[in-house]
Amino acid sequence: SSLSNDEISTMLSRVKTNRVLSFLDCCFSQATINRTVGKRAILVEDPFKQYKGKGRVTITASDGKQESIEDDEIKHGIFTQRLIEAFKGKADKDSNGGVLVDEVWDYVNKSVVNDAKRRGHQQTPTIDGSFTAEIPISRNPETAVSNYRDQQKNVFIDLFKSGKLDGKTYQRIKEVLDVPEGKKSSIQDIETKRRTIKEFLNKEIDLSTFLELFGV
Repeated sequence: SSLSNDEISTMLSRVKTNRVLSFLDCCFSQATINRTVGKRAILVEDPFKQYKGKGRVTITASDGKQESIEDDEIKHGIFTQRLIEAFKGKADKDSNGGVLVDEVWDYVNKSVVNDAKRRGHQQTPTIDGSFTAEIPISRNPETAVSNYRDQQKNVFIDLFKSGKLDGKTYQRIKEVLDVPEGKKSSIQDIETKRRTIKEFLNKEIDLSTFLELFGV
């Protein structure tokens, strides 16, 4: 039910890439495996120490003298729970739609420390390795969609400000863009209008053709 240091190290050594991210919801015991109910532990020696070159990062749930807390309600460790949340977008602190390794570390570190304190424990995640702040891990779908819509709107805002769009047409374009995909709308021919907007933004049609097809 466990892997030895050598097995883990061998597996990592076979990964020929400039970027390796490892996340361990466990703690490093001082001597031997110390498995207890509701806690996680691993072997004495850090198996990743010889593979922490440039672009190789290890984030662990706790330091070498702490146990990692498991929560009976969520059925896994509090570190894992916060890590999942981070990947899904909660770590996207600049709301740009992308979740980066430094954002994940910042979110997980603060959250786990606070979660442990509320339970009367001390648990401090650790990070080791060399990396740049621009290593992407996941995307924040909601923010990404929102940012994309904002970018679309900005194109038409510029056209409106330059006098190439009248106010009524601009407002209707904005209304169409504000309706989420798949949601019913009272706007007549909304799917046709969406398609026309995409064709214009993709430069498949020019502005005069767009205005003719889009209508009001």
